[in-house]
Amino acid sequence: MGVPVDKLSSLFPPRMTHPDERTDFAQRWEELNLRAGEVLWGEGELATEVAAARISLDLLLDSAPRAAGYRPIPRFPSTKIDVALAVGREVGVGDCVAAIERCGKGLVVSCELFDVFSGESVGAGRRSLAFHVVLASPERTLGEADGRKFLRRVERAALDLGGELRSE
Repeated sequence: MGVPVDKLSSLFPPRMTHPDERTDFAQRWEELNLRAGEVLWGEGELATEVAAARISLDLLLDSAPRAAGYRPIPRFPSTKIDVALAVGREVGVGDCVAAIERCGKGLVVSCELFDVFSGESVGAGRRSLAFHVVLASPERTLGEADGRKFLRRVERAALDLGGELRSE
């Protein structure tokens, strides 16, 4: 997956730019040596923690507004559990999130990736994916036993993915 340059360049220049500046956009694309059909950004992890993006205000302003949403304040507190899975590099983050959500049996409110680690302690060809998982029930307060059952299910799901639940 990636964004072909010819698709990106068709988004620019924005309508709000001064006519004299519009030719600068085409020159800037040429300076970057980007050609139609090339992929500006592709799949995988970035080599650094720095990334750049161009956002078309025209597309944002032309998009349909979202309806305002309301979520009532929960009656029962949530529980946050950090989960780290050591899996093969071929296992996608989305696969891990889906497995974690299935293990929650409807109790997972959110699942956020917060760390990716590769190193000798994880093993060759593997990486550790760490998630903040928030569990909550609309019917009761979750206890430690609920958290332990959830982690046992996550451990089995990690094995199904060819990995393991990290405990360190």
